[in-house]
Amino acid sequence: MFYVSQHSYAMKIHCFLFLFAILSTFQLNARQPGGNSALLVIDMQDEFTRHTLDNARATTLISNVNESIALLRPMKVIFVKADIRMLTISLKGIKTESSEHTDLDGRLDRREEDLVLTKHESSALTLEELNSLLEEHQIGHLYLAGVFLGQCLTNTALHAQEEGYNATVIREAVAARNQKKSDKFLKKLEARGIGVIQLSNLH
Repeated sequence: MFYVSQHSYAMKIHCFLFLFAILSTFQLNARQPGGNSALLVIDMQDEFTRHTLDNARATTLISNVNESIALLRPMKVIFVKADIRMLTISLKGIKTESSEHTDLDGRLDRREEDLVLTKHESSALTLEELNSLLEEHQIGHLYLAGVFLGQCLTNTALHAQEEGYNATVIREAVAARNQKKSDKFLKKLEARGIGVIQLSNLH
């Protein structure tokens, strides 16, 4: 006959309770995105809209970003800028300097109350100020617009997903440096579980 001692049974109970306590603590400490949404506008700065993209592409992109903002308000709109550094080579050596064109494009529909943050890494989610804001306002769904697919915008979308957010890229309000690669980058995001929505379907 199989016999389980009281001591053995008690040990199993203690182990179970210990594991339950650990898992409960992990759940309490884990990020719990809320039910609200926000729009992140990534790197829409003069350096990219006036000095990287051609005028026609930039004008169309800004128009689509502004339409996205109009359709999603009163949702919180957050503009994230890149800390753009330029490599300078001279007889005195090599150094990095801030770009002269780091300002947000003046054609953007930005209101005084809209938050503007500057990131120093590729993903906007590396900013503690942004993470705190999203948690404070119980934001669990992030819409993304801006530049560039295959770079900062893609990295932000994937990072958001890793952190437990629902991430949705607005198809007409994003761009790659090479226009021909935009669809390729969007398909890769969709394959990774990132939502891609058409501007006409925003509401």
